[in-house]
Amino acid sequence: MEPFDLSPQIHEDAKGRRIEVFPAFCGADGRYEDYQLLALMEREWQRPQSVDSNWLTSGMSERATVVILFWTYFESRMHRLVSLGLTQLPANVRKDLEGRYDSVSSHMRQLYQILFGVKYLDDLKAVGAEAIGGHLARVQDARNQFVHGDPGALTDALVESVVRHMKAEHDAWIAVYNRRISISAAHP
Repeated sequence: MEPFDLSPQIHEDAKGRRIEVFPAFCGADGRYEDYQLLALMEREWQRPQSVDSNWLTSGMSERATVVILFWTYFESRMHRLVSLGLTQLPANVRKDLEGRYDSVSSHMRQLYQILFGVKYLDDLKAVGAEAIGGHLARVQDARNQFVHGDPGALTDALVESVVRHMKAEHDAWIAVYNRRISISAAHP
């Protein structure tokens, strides 16, 4: 479900010419789920920490869910970006590539390179956000360590880094997404 009406509107100019205008929105976000994930991250960040730590959270940040939610948010946006590149391909090729490259790592590297001729990090560099690539690598590494049995990888420092880099990552994402949209539009 899209939160905005994406259908074109008809406007009339001063000479009475009817012009079909498609809606435009700032940036690459706009799905309801994006805003839900951002709201959940904000709520977790603002949640008061408990007075005493217990065995369940010892060794990991009490706000570790901020990292998990951020990475879920990033994965969904990365999927959206590679889907943009897949739209011009025949359905059987699209399905094969989606099955073959189904992780966020392969989206950022192999599939991204197949679709756009560069890796996601290269696009981050092109929009002046190379540091965000390093930040994403650290978050992904810690998240993977957590998933594979090391909850201590989700530290308070990592949570703080995710929050501190949120706007810069978001701005970089929008710049890359808009770059890919404009290149795709120029070369259908």
